[in-house]
Amino acid sequence: MDFKELYSKYQSDIIKHTKELVSINSVCVENEVVDGITYKFGIGCKKALDYVLDLASKMGFKTKNIENVCGHVEYGSGDEIFAVLCHVDVVPAIGDWTKDPFECYEKDGLLYGRGTSDDKGPAIASLYALKCLKDLGFEPKKRIRLIYGTDEETGSRGLKRYLEVEENPVYGISPDADFPIIYGEKGILSMDIIGKNNSCIKCSGGARYNIVAPSVTFTCCDKLKEKIKDNKKVILEDGMFKVLGKSAHAMEPDNGLNAIKEMASILNEYTDSNLIHFINDKLMNSRCKLMGLDCTDPEMGDLTMNLGLIEMNDDVRLGLNFRYPKNLNYDKFISEFKRQANEYGLDIKVITNSTYHYIDPKSDYIQKLYKSYTKYTNDFTLPFTIGGGTYARDLKCGVAYGVLFPWDTEMAHETNEFINIESLIKAGVILTDAIYEMTKDKNF
Repeated sequence: MDFKELYSKYQSDIIKHTKELVSINSVCVENEVVDGITYKFGIGCKKALDYVLDLASKMGFKTKNIENVCGHVEYGSGDEIFAVLCHVDVVPAIGDWTKDPFECYEKDGLLYGRGTSDDKGPAIASLYALKCLKDLGFEPKKRIRLIYGTDEETGSRGLKRYLEVEENPVYGISPDADFPIIYGEKGILSMDIIGKNNSCIKCSGGARYNIVAPSVTFTCCDKLKEKIKDNKKVILEDGMFKVLGKSAHAMEPDNGLNAIKEMASILNEYTDSNLIHFINDKLMNSRCKLMGLDCTDPEMGDLTMNLGLIEMNDDVRLGLNFRYPKNLNYDKFISEFKRQANEYGLDIKVITNSTYHYIDPKSDYIQKLYKSYTKYTNDFTLPFTIGGGTYARDLKCGVAYGVLFPWDTEMAHETNEFINIESLIKAGVILTDAIYEMTKDKNF
């Protein structure tokens, strides 16, 4: 069966609903209180979840909201569940955007706005994949659930809660990364470097652990001001110094320019700050080579480190995010990192750790998904692993599946985020085919 013609008829609707969903600012706000009601991840995330569930309900699907932190759209019957896992929250829209990041617009075949590619465009495309199957009168032998979470960017707690109280899918795909298939995801570790501030520097910068720090603002004593006043990388703005970088996804920090590193390199020779020296001496290489803690794996690649957040007041805190391959000796890594931090009068605090996720790339499951991909692309790029984290890792047999093609530009977490409309529609066709193939028989 070829779904291209049927799915493509919905292009204008997909664009329209993506624009409307992007217009909802769904950056996570912890326990936001509005009109006396507390929203665990903020009212914006709740509104975005309501939007997709209401849209699905109007299409005639059964929907369920789980505690305003997750929800699902269900179609078909059967003992097992095949899931498509999407999220409606987004990372902060930091940086110098050309237009309002929550005012989605179309230009030159691209849709611009925060969440167009990660993950609101794919969330809408997935819903229309289900609509295509419903329009055809398809009767799946497994229940199909589109599961929508609201805090994928801040720990996936909504999905974890969903899996605690709802029946768990047997198989699942997450259209929140790359085609053809991602069968492995690195472990994700977030850590704070903590200690006392032994310098005159007061600073704040970065956005989140999983974003390359785009800017840092700081103040310092007059003696230090005199040393850096002519540095062209330092901007004086409203009595504060500012250093600019370029944001990027933490899974490949070298794609950005880290403002925390830039600040440390500027201040290092003029200050006694133990944290600034530690950054400059030990943390400038994204592969931890300066600490002798580099690690690589033939399938998963290098361990990477991102400097995401910094605060220096009476105390100091530097937020780091690591993506590590399956062969890392975790306990030894933590112990050695702590030892080296201690040499600078600093300590470490593990915030979160999610171990690696891996599915055998030769399995029938992977091969069936791969066939749906090659059918519509005639591209035979091999499945691979990534440093990013998707909802797929929360399922025993889940994989990331699209929607970025090998020839597309990665814009997740970046300023002026966009998605190619033609690619989004092609991805939707592939998703439709994959869902069909995975659910047309009781045993695939």
